[in-house]
Amino acid sequence: QTAQNGWEGDDDAQAMIDALQSAANSYWNLGFLDESRDLYEDSLSRLIDMHSDDGTGSTGKQPPDHPQIATTLHWLGSIHARSGNPTEAARWYESALDMK
Repeated sequence: QTAQNGWEGDDDAQAMIDALQSAANSYWNLGFLDESRDLYEDSLSRLIDMHSDDGTGSTGKQPPDHPQIATTLHWLGSIHARSGNPTEAARWYESALDMK
């Protein structure tokens, strides 16, 4: 493990994130929204850790700009929209749109 992101390498971390998001998408397709949300939130946390300036996830602001982070934020908005929570969905969508 590295002190920077808790994984032996970025390739391993990215492979884990990709696996989490693949499983989350499968749950989405099956209608298991709570499970999908949990996996997307886990992958988001890992993405923020991997792409923050110091590798700890503590940037002191919104998540670092990265296309996969924006996509994950969008998926979380979609889960909340499909769950009938438009206010929470809008919060996630706005976070995704704030990415440069």
